[in-house]
Amino acid sequence: MKKEKSKKLYINEMEADVVRRIFRMYLDGSSVCFICKKFTEENVLNKRWPTTTVDKILSNKLYIGTVEYGKRGKEEIQLFENAVPAIIDKTSFDMVQKRKEKNLKNFKRKITYIFMQKILCPHCHKIMGGESSTSRNGTKHTYYKCHACNKRISEKKIEKELMKFLNDMLDFFLIIDNTFKSSLTKDTDIEIKKYEKLSEDLNRKIKKIKKAFIDEIVEAEDFSKELSSLKQELEFANNKIKELKQIKENNDFKEDAKLFFNLKEIEKLKLKGEYVKKHNVWSKLSREQKQYIINKYIDEIEMTIDKNKKVSIVNIVFNKNEIENIGYMFRNDCFDMIINVNEQDLILSNFQNEQNTKDYITNLRNFYNIKETSITGEILDISEFNTNDIVQIIPHEKSSKFDKNKFTILQIEV
Repeated sequence: MKKEKSKKLYINEMEADVVRRIFRMYLDGSSVCFICKKFTEENVLNKRWPTTTVDKILSNKLYIGTVEYGKRGKEEIQLFENAVPAIIDKTSFDMVQKRKEKNLKNFKRKITYIFMQKILCPHCHKIMGGESSTSRNGTKHTYYKCHACNKRISEKKIEKELMKFLNDMLDFFLIIDNTFKSSLTKDTDIEIKKYEKLSEDLNRKIKKIKKAFIDEIVEAEDFSKELSSLKQELEFANNKIKELKQIKENNDFKEDAKLFFNLKEIEKLKLKGEYVKKHNVWSKLSREQKQYIINKYIDEIEMTIDKNKKVSIVNIVFNKNEIENIGYMFRNDCFDMIINVNEQDLILSNFQNEQNTKDYITNLRNFYNIKETSITGEILDISEFNTNDIVQIIPHEKSSKFDKNKFTILQIEV
């Protein structure tokens, strides 16, 4: 953020995007050191990035619109919420603070712990830290230890217990192309208009500063610095407009993306969800890749250990932001969902109009033999479609609230 001559804070969009990127990378599992190294290599904002800078950004409440008043240690700090424009939403900010607190407790580690900061102690429910040891034959063993009650669990036991869930999650992880997520969860039209307005404002400011220099109102040195800063911001805004327009163009391929997703899902259902297990994909991942996936989708894992030291999963808390993204994508017709009815996996689509449904079926017939059935009524009975075929349910959009429910049922021959 910057101050204008009126002493009011306004958002510098180029710097704001950098701040948002820092928060996003940190929540995705990147360390402060990694962010600093990457930003320095990329010469972000044409400067070096020491760890203290990124750490301060991650802790600065100004980015959620809160101003702190008062000196620390001498008087009570007063907080004024919504005092300035926010760059980061409060949920993301709070998640970062929680993660930073966990990192402080477990920062001394030389190896990657797959479930770091995710395992709750079965006895006292505190977060367990990572610990390792090496046997006489040189084999390294990894554990999660509770520093409060001195209990520990083998990482291998956790992986073994979680294996079915991890395979299912990895299936999903491989199918969903996260490059679509970032583009489909943004209102690109609003973003484009915002940066176009910013570009216009910057062009006006450039004209004003040039006129002020010609009229000898500003000194040459000040003119040069201000003009350079404005041109840099203008270049950033124009590049952002190009990027967003490309994203908007990519959104036109949403139907292709959905078809691709469903083709993958059909193949997965044909294999009864065994692709990852059969190909032993999880074990082929590096520890860093495993940690990234766990960190992305899971917040906490609650476990129990019986007298025979058998480990059992009690509860898994998922990453709220990722689940909301998935929900958003389904609601906005970005992909369909797999549901289980009467022990049969079905593909459930979002509401479609008749033309979209026809186009989708035409494209799908290029890959599979399909039996198509239309049903109208308040209740949909799935039992009559309990065959060896894969079943997809496509609800139709209603033109009025008085219309009856209408469904297209596809039986996809495998």
